[in-house]
Amino acid sequence: MLNSVWIVLAMTIAAGNAGAECPPVLSKDANYLSALQSQDIRDGAVAGAPRALAIPQGKVTAVRLFATWCPYCKRDMKQLNDVLGTSLDQDKLDTLLVVFKSRLETEATLKKFMLEGLAQLGVKAQRFDFRHVQMTGAEMKAVKGADGSLLFPEFLGVPYALVFDKKGQLRFRGNFTADEKTIKQHYDMIQSLVNGSC
Repeated sequence: MLNSVWIVLAMTIAAGNAGAECPPVLSKDANYLSALQSQDIRDGAVAGAPRALAIPQGKVTAVRLFATWCPYCKRDMKQLNDVLGTSLDQDKLDTLLVVFKSRLETEATLKKFMLEGLAQLGVKAQRFDFRHVQMTGAEMKAVKGADGSLLFPEFLGVPYALVFDKKGQLRFRGNFTADEKTIKQHYDMIQSLVNGSC
């Protein structure tokens, strides 16, 4: 799992876009993630009634299935914060970080991460929307959308990325680890969606 590379089959070169990598539309379903009932994570505690995970319209949204114990997840969060911080601060980009149930993920680990881990990473917590779903990784892998297809067909574990454009259309999904080139391509792709060049 941790040695997997980006699944980049979703990415294509857009004609006439000066070589920028622009992803095709994978789904136009505005309610793509509504099958996931999620709760807020506030100060490390799971709070509030479960509600459908929704993708806001009008700005690009990066969703991550992540875990507080995962080093690649932490690295990605740090890079999202550093590389795309301006877009986050200008409210042009939303980030949803979704934690799911596992034997390693407890309220104690969440609390420690939210109160200490984010500061150690130099990450601004207000730039991210932290959510929790009451499903295991195996259960999430089996989740199907309204059309009966799997929502996360390539899911191999965390971190797992989904990117939605300003219309709420799914433009990318896949796992990744620490491959420098493909990670940079991914952030460049998000920035291209934010800038409107894709």
